Amino acid sequence: MAVWGAALGMAGAVAGRAELSESGERGVHAASLFAALSLAGLAYALAVGDLTYRYVASWTSSITPLPYRIAAVWAGPSGSLLVWALVLGLGSSVAAASLPRRRSLRAWTSALLALLMLAVLILTCFDTSPFKRLPFAPDDGRGISLEWMRPIVLAQMPLGYVALGLVAVPAVITVMGALGTEEWRGVARRWALVSWALLCG
Repeated sequence: MAVWGAALGMAGAVAGRAELSESGERGVHAASLFAALSLAGLAYALAVGDLTYRYVASWTSSITPLPYRIAAVWAGPSGSLLVWALVLGLGSSVAAASLPRRRSLRAWTSALLALLMLAVLILTCFDTSPFKRLPFAPDDGRGISLEWMRPIVLAQMPLGYVALGLVAVPAVITVMGALGTEEWRGVARRWALVSWALLCG
């Protein structure tokens, strides 16, 4: 669905065909849904301690408390990439909805954010997949790093990942707005304030 969203989004933006751009936006919505389901599946595997997954065995153990098992979703690089892909998908969907329909700025913003989401998902699937299986399950996992075993990390890291993911939205709006003639400063400013507020938080 991310390929669909990026391909049709780019085709619609280049050709100026709103129906292709809108279909690409729907593809991004669906890709975001599947990314959320993947994250839920990973969180479940971590919560129950399914050590047949390499990621679970690397980031949890039988003595890891449940909140930190779930926090391990974003502790490793592959889990954090999945979080980033979801944030990009949701940011793309909300950004498209905040821009006027059938306008080139909306089409280009949605298409480029979909392309970025696709790149992150390709990295997640083919380079550092969190769903790689082990040939056999170990007796116990390695456990989460000690620097993650603090209550503040449970909120700090997700907020940071969301903020860093959302920085792409005002960046794309600014670049594409500066290249075009449509009004873009107000929308880009609001998105930048949201991402900076999350980073400050």
